[in-house]
Amino acid sequence: MTRRLNSYSKEKYIHILLRSNLNHSLFIDSNDYNNFLRFLKTKQNQYRFQTLGYALFPSHIHLILENTSNVSFSTILHGLQLLYSKYYHNKYNTSGSLFGSGYKKEVVNSNKDLICHLRYIHQKPKRHGLSQTLHYPYSSYFLYADPTLETFIHRSTLYRLFDQHNDKVASNLFKGIHHEIDTSDVLDISNNLYQKVAIAKKILKEELICYDIEYTSIKSNYNFRENLILKISNESELTHQEIADLLSISRHIVGRIIRLNHSN
Repeated sequence: MTRRLNSYSKEKYIHILLRSNLNHSLFIDSNDYNNFLRFLKTKQNQYRFQTLGYALFPSHIHLILENTSNVSFSTILHGLQLLYSKYYHNKYNTSGSLFGSGYKKEVVNSNKDLICHLRYIHQKPKRHGLSQTLHYPYSSYFLYADPTLETFIHRSTLYRLFDQHNDKVASNLFKGIHHEIDTSDVLDISNNLYQKVAIAKKILKEELICYDIEYTSIKSNYNFRENLILKISNESELTHQEIADLLSISRHIVGRIIRLNHSN
């Protein structure tokens, strides 16, 4: 479980689960969550690995990391837990083992699986009633949802899977994947949904090039916007919300255009 990962390791991406000792609370207030993330950034700078995603919960932590360091993940996690435990014990005048022994990990073997694991940890707060939306303050979802925010998260790895050049388009496609709610613990993603998003992305790119229109001009170019929405709806079968996310427009606009077209 904790063997050394070197530069020749095949475990490029890894999903890690850290649990508290005896299910005690790891985080009491927002400062605790924020300090844990600060320590994670410190270790990232020290060991030169990449953090691709996270979700922090009162009794456990999900991390998705990329192996860009010769240091083992066990060394990285041990240092991270020591930093946070020292902070926690000093703040709350406690002692003893804050984290449970060891950690669980799952190797992520493909780009598709990487998207699955990120979607899983980002949806978990909503599934478990900790947040009414995906914008849980202690997961990396909101950082992917807004590419203008500064972050130590290495977003480009995921963004490049959706669009090589435009972070805004990549972000919207990434958000679209998250609208398919997986209520099980199986880390899987529908091939059908993945294919529909790819089709929609191809249509968007081709139409923008054909009509020489910038992505940011879609909202103001009403005729182009209407035709684009109908084309994506007919050929990709994305939901109204997924199309809205892709084009950065209101779901109600998408629904109205599609309904009016079907009524004619």
